[in-house]
Amino acid sequence: MPTLASKPRLRFRLRSLLAAVGVWAIFLSWIAYSWKRINDRRAFRHEHPAAMMYTPDGNPANVPELLWVFGERSTPAWNKNFLSESELTEAARLFPESKFRNSRNFSR
Repeated sequence: MPTLASKPRLRFRLRSLLAAVGVWAIFLSWIAYSWKRINDRRAFRHEHPAAMMYTPDGNPANVPELLWVFGERSTPAWNKNFLSESELTEAARLFPESKFRNSRNFSR
């Protein structure tokens, strides 16, 4: 009776599977952290539109931690006159690429 040529089966060790699952978990946790960071940044922008010195074409290259991969834009500057001390601290944490000014002139 002729035997069919069997294809070689994919073989791997449990250690390899554990390493692959670990790398995949790190990647997915980075994505989840990035999305949370983006949502926090967008919520802060939505809550404080008057304080934002906005340019329509925010440079994605200035966005920290590869958030530009997910389409996040930078916010170049914030007006200190419209933010409290706690809000300034939060803005500095969320937008490390931004500058904080005391200007009342929004053209700069």
